[in-house]
Amino acid sequence: MAAIGTPSVVIRLSDLVDGQEAVCYGALVKKIRGTTARNQPFVRCLFRDKRVQLEAMLWHDHRFFADADSWTEGTAYRLEVRGKHDLRYGMQIELLGIRPATEADAVDGFLSRWKSKIQTAAPEFCRSAAICCNAARSASKLGS
Repeated sequence: MAAIGTPSVVIRLSDLVDGQEAVCYGALVKKIRGTTARNQPFVRCLFRDKRVQLEAMLWHDHRFFADADSWTEGTAYRLEVRGKHDLRYGMQIELLGIRPATEADAVDGFLSRWKSKIQTAAPEFCRSAAICCNAARSASKLGS
């Protein structure tokens, strides 16, 4: 990444171009574990911002491969990345560094309310689904 003491460029994930190294913020949308034809494990991570969803492939020998188990889908992360355009798969990111986004990241332009929306969206959906299911159960008991 950048030399020690040299600030990195902070940009939107959607503004990243081929070969550029930068700091971006994005939500981990999905982690997909798989195995290659040669029986080597990998993790395909999908990160997104407001405009784009980009893939980061973590092969079995990648330095963050083991750490990926602790990453939570729906959580916002501060990503140190290098953009790379693959002719077959399109724009992808190479992870150079990753950590959960914090309130201190507001200095870099990360919106804390965006983080809270991501983290609260899933529980709200589950709560509303549970209310609907409980109401349906109650209605079916009354009808029996």
